[in-house]
Amino acid sequence: MTLSPFVLAATIKFYVRKYKEDYRETYEMLTTSLYVDDLFAGSSDSVNKAFYLSKNTIEILKDANMNLRKFKTKSNELKKLWNENGIGDVCKSDERSLKVLGIIWNLNNDTFKLAAQPLLELIKNLKNSKRCALKTAAKLFDPIGFISPFVLIIKCLMQEIWEYGLGWDEQLPTELKNKWETSCSQVCLRNDFTLERNIFHIL
Repeated sequence: MTLSPFVLAATIKFYVRKYKEDYRETYEMLTTSLYVDDLFAGSSDSVNKAFYLSKNTIEILKDANMNLRKFKTKSNELKKLWNENGIGDVCKSDERSLKVLGIIWNLNNDTFKLAAQPLLELIKNLKNSKRCALKTAAKLFDPIGFISPFVLIIKCLMQEIWEYGLGWDEQLPTELKNKWETSCSQVCLRNDFTLERNIFHIL
């Protein structure tokens, strides 16, 4: 466990407890939707509600000398409200995409996309060994769980590889090699995998 992110999260959760009654929704958002120093949340009800949630969050954290900034949304109406009220560093109009928890968010069509190209390049150039299999598995960064079925397959295969007791640079047996290559090719098929963000009902 890295100390700094843990202390930050624990400090915020401890501090916002005093706002639990007066700002219940904001309190719940801050205690459940904070990922290290990024807040990944919104409102499904209205633009005004999303605005007041962001405004309340700024005020609560400002009281603790924490500066919340760099707000992003696909809603032009919400963006306008933020600008009119001097809230944060709102994304520029020419910004078409940005990263949210390491995943690309396309603001034009409001979709999330997994950047699988680095993984594709890695698989293409690696040998079939325990070391390379572990290196590949470590590249599967999927914090929201878009490709969790594929991640699970890879992790189960890693367990099988470990049970064989192979050395780090030994070639995988034919059976495992075939399984590994099939699993990697299935992940690679998701290179252009996109998902509509509004399935989560947030602005």
